[in-house]
Amino acid sequence: MRAKKRIETIADLIENVDLAVDIGADHGYLAKMLVEKKKAKKVIATDISAKSLQKTIELCKRFNLANIEARVGDGIEPIKTEKVDVCIIAGMGGYEIIKILGTAKNATVKEWIFQPAQNTIELRQYLKNNNFKILKDFIVKDQNKFYNTLVVEKSQNRQELSELEIRYGLTNFDLCSADFIEYLMDKLERINKTLENNKSEKLENEKDEVLTVLAKMKEKTK
Repeated sequence: MRAKKRIETIADLIENVDLAVDIGADHGYLAKMLVEKKKAKKVIATDISAKSLQKTIELCKRFNLANIEARVGDGIEPIKTEKVDVCIIAGMGGYEIIKILGTAKNATVKEWIFQPAQNTIELRQYLKNNNFKILKDFIVKDQNKFYNTLVVEKSQNRQELSELEIRYGLTNFDLCSADFIEYLMDKLERINKTLENNKSEKLENEKDEVLTVLAKMKEKTK
């Protein structure tokens, strides 16, 4: 299974729910894991592409997974009448997730789990501005890639987040995981390589910021 650790990370965040939804399910590995580990009694796997969703359907047939239902449709549309315990959107860009959330105002979803492919900072800003509360937000490394993973619920109030929390993730600072420190080191290395050939005040400031966060994390691990 490709990128198994990132999928297991999502599954580990879910515990004994009646209905989980995986939007953009594609291959269906997450849905399969949720059912087999008894994380969810039922999973609805959706995808805008019938061809992509066929992979999930074939996976269900191969492993006789009767508790997974596949539905073709765009964003929240296939599950807008369901009462959803947890809705997962993983592998899409932050802007695409924002677009889906913009159409989900009348959806009944207790909790969301996001694992954006890019534009995570913009997603965090949107969540803050639209009264979503970030419960967990951390980095996981899988196959030399770093994945931001967010657990979110709708709130009546605007969550206060610092600029560093928006840029680096709310709970990364408390967890201080090896994956997060490695992410910071990797980011620092990439900035330094760019600065060798392209001097930039913006990059210098970003480098100082990464060094500051890295110093805080290393202090915690002493």
